[in-house]
Amino acid sequence: MELYCQINIKVLQKLKILLIHVLWMRFREELILACGWSVLTRFKRVLIVLGVVSCIAFFYFAFNILPDLVKVGRYVASISEDGLISGDGKGDYVHGEDGVSIQVESVQYALVDLTGHLMNEPNPVRGTYVWFGKASWMDESLKPIGPILPSDRYTLTIIVHVFVENRSIIPTQMDIGTPYQPYISITVYNMEAGVTEEGIVCLLVRTPIEGPQIGFYNHILNLTGPTPPPELYEDGYAYFTRTEGKTWVLDVDAWFLTLRARPIPGTSEYEILKDYVKLSIKMTITQV
Repeated sequence: MELYCQINIKVLQKLKILLIHVLWMRFREELILACGWSVLTRFKRVLIVLGVVSCIAFFYFAFNILPDLVKVGRYVASISEDGLISGDGKGDYVHGEDGVSIQVESVQYALVDLTGHLMNEPNPVRGTYVWFGKASWMDESLKPIGPILPSDRYTLTIIVHVFVENRSIIPTQMDIGTPYQPYISITVYNMEAGVTEEGIVCLLVRTPIEGPQIGFYNHILNLTGPTPPPELYEDGYAYFTRTEGKTWVLDVDAWFLTLRARPIPGTSEYEILKDYVKLSIKMTITQV
């Protein structure tokens, strides 16, 4: 247990989460046995999983994804400037440029990472504007509240995951023209601090009403059922559509669960704060 618990932030700064949603279920039992899981705080559990799975992801990326990238064209993402999550005004996000990493075929989901760490860039170059200050917010009891986070330029990791009949499919297996309701997670980082413990601003999560609850959400975040709850889930929409052979569109105007970690004074533990925020984004991913 001590070995795992001593994973330090320098390791987390070098390795980014790539396969957390898929690999978590596979390695959960080993982690429980190795770490004395039940005695750890939830936030420490999250840090442990991030460290271990990030290491796994690094080697998976090195030996499985990089060879594939030689065979296929690069992916480009464009983010509309009309949404509450909007582009940074510097044009398209191109895989391999300015630290941007875009994965579609080599993993079980679509991933757009702007932080630079998957491409071994020490500091984020590209980001987005997230207009938290203009968004609608509700607290955990679904009462309207003012903005919890400021509008600013942030760097993000966006993961879009599609299930069909309780089975995960890769984006290239999606039917052309069919809008899917995906699992979405967006990790928001401070531009200056980047992928560090201090740099994590929040995690935005949206899971479908119908479909399996992915292990990461259930076991790490202790979430059950759709996220956000049905009364918010039905207020808006989130679709991921394969419009052509190698083009996908994420079109969202919907509520997300917002998770933030706040240190508990006088302890080494953290409190997980939950709120809801309604955000919009339109992102197109295509191969060039």
